[in-house]
Amino acid sequence: MVIFLIIILILILIFAIIFLASFIFAALSAAPWLPTNRRQRRRLIELISLKPGQIVYDLGCGDGAVLFSLADKYSEAKFVGFEVSLLPYLIAIFRKFSRYNKYKNVSIKYKDFFKQDVREADLIFIFLTTKCYPRLVAKLSQEIKQNCLVVVEAWPLPDLKPINYIKEGGFMSLYFYQSAQFKNNN
Repeated sequence: MVIFLIIILILILIFAIIFLASFIFAALSAAPWLPTNRRQRRRLIELISLKPGQIVYDLGCGDGAVLFSLADKYSEAKFVGFEVSLLPYLIAIFRKFSRYNKYKNVSIKYKDFFKQDVREADLIFIFLTTKCYPRLVAKLSQEIKQNCLVVVEAWPLPDLKPINYIKEGGFMSLYFYQSAQFKNNN
């Protein structure tokens, strides 16, 4: 019985270390988990228009709240989220599979978006810290496809002037960029 308890405690400790390590990695590489609030998501949905078949990437999707909110409105689009922090990733996976028939068009990947190709995206959503912006802009400059819209929540990208900027009371700022701006930034 004592050996069984020791094994259980070791497994719990290992699991806790893995969770903590994933949080630290996420916070150091791009952003800690900070979900976009419901009101902000509703406003974002009002401002974005998607066509059937379009592909949306959420870089650092956390628990997938933005993706699932968009998928509720645009069932004919495809949504892909990338997350490296284990807890929000597991929450997103749980949300997806708890309503699998509704969210068949949503894919959540436990992957570092910096190591993923974003060329398929028609819209890229970003809510990250500014410390990763130089690396992110360099990545997008190399990979973004023509006519891709990039929506950034909270802080503007460096050295790029947004095509649209929304700042309303009670909401975080939203910055809209077109792919051509990244190509011209090279």
